[in-house]
Amino acid sequence: MNETTVNKKGKGDGIRLKRTERHNGIILHSYELTLVQHVYIHKVMRATSVHSLYQFLAKRNMTPVQISKRLLKLVNSGVLARLEERISDMSGNFVRYNYKLGVRGFSLLESTGYLAVGQARKHYSSSKSIKLPSFHTKAASVISNEIAMKCLSDPLIGQKMKMDRGANHYEFGVNAAVEEEMKGIIIPDYVFEMDDIFIAIEIDTGHQRSHIIKSKYERYKKKAESLKQSGKQIAVIFVVVDDSVASEAASERDKRVISLKNMFPPFLEWGDNLQFYALQASNAARVVTYLLSKKEPVEKDTREFLCEDWIDSVIACEQGKLIAERYSSSDFYKGDKVGELNLDILVKFSETEKYPRSYGLLYMYEGSVMSYQIYRVNLLRMEEYNMNAWKIHDVHRYSLLLLYEDSINVRSDVIGCLIPELSNVYLTDIDTWFQKQLNSKDESISPEIYEMVSTFKKEKRKEFRL
Repeated sequence: MNETTVNKKGKGDGIRLKRTERHNGIILHSYELTLVQHVYIHKVMRATSVHSLYQFLAKRNMTPVQISKRLLKLVNSGVLARLEERISDMSGNFVRYNYKLGVRGFSLLESTGYLAVGQARKHYSSSKSIKLPSFHTKAASVISNEIAMKCLSDPLIGQKMKMDRGANHYEFGVNAAVEEEMKGIIIPDYVFEMDDIFIAIEIDTGHQRSHIIKSKYERYKKKAESLKQSGKQIAVIFVVVDDSVASEAASERDKRVISLKNMFPPFLEWGDNLQFYALQASNAARVVTYLLSKKEPVEKDTREFLCEDWIDSVIACEQGKLIAERYSSSDFYKGDKVGELNLDILVKFSETEKYPRSYGLLYMYEGSVMSYQIYRVNLLRMEEYNMNAWKIHDVHRYSLLLLYEDSINVRSDVIGCLIPELSNVYLTDIDTWFQKQLNSKDESISPEIYEMVSTFKKEKRKEFRL
């Protein structure tokens, strides 16, 4: 491969590829080099994903037609290659485009140091046999592209975040960098990383049985154990494909999310540096960004402090109308329960001439299997306690109140469980209450409280008072 690249001098910023007998000449913008790198990682990308990424990287408004014309120039210059996928449906026959790297795309990556010297020809030869990807592979690419754009837009993690396909990753893949005993033990679809955390993306199309998921759990556990001394953590996210990825996918996949959450052993058996999540694809980018920037889960003591802060915000927002009485969860359980499974705080809100109301607070993470397991345990405990309280006149029943950082977490998290008859489960977020505390006169800030009214349905409670 003798595809020379020359840095452009003078006006603008870019890389010039000279005209050859086979290809047109072109001047690439610097952000188009990033586009080429991402196409290389994905191997094949759907045209819609390439359009989204191009628009994002260009940082200027462009019409789909303008982007299509520019991509065609990249194809004619040999930087990209286009695959045609012929589709037939009720509306007729049409062509869907996908993109991979062309011969000069690989040469460009080698000349700029992204690929090692001598690797361009090898990778280009392999790419010749690349065909249209399966539905699973396409879904993984679409979802991971959305995650990447979300991460790159975050100033705290955009410059530090790295991504790769699982098969090519230096820690999870099958290349020479991976230790022999760990080589191929578990290969995620994609891996995002920053500092000391790996986020493994597992795309779920709903067809994998429980024994496959449990096998993956065992292999991730073994991999996490091998990384423990290095201080590395793994967060595994099972991303359920929904209609945000493909029109043929089901729009509501709550049942599949809960099915996945129920497949894992108790979190106390996982190990300190391993976490599992399950959520729909439409929420994946936000959760990955959150994990990379904040490294949850936090210790139980910190969760208790967050709950304490929320109580303080409620009291401030109510302007002295409420009195809060806190209880230790260890006293509540009389020391006969596992601490990590206990409620974070128990609180009783009292108001003049009104019946006091008691709540067991749990700080929750969206998609977290650990949070879900703690919630389920305490749902059963609440049922048992409230059944006994019903028989004793001076013992108050209590409700579970799930606290999330942000209101979008409240609306998006899937925690489907049958709610006991004598119990209530409410959900709210900490941030909105805190903002209301700081801006008490701002009527546009209104903390919302939801109630679980059925196994999967949340309903906003209007004019509900704690």
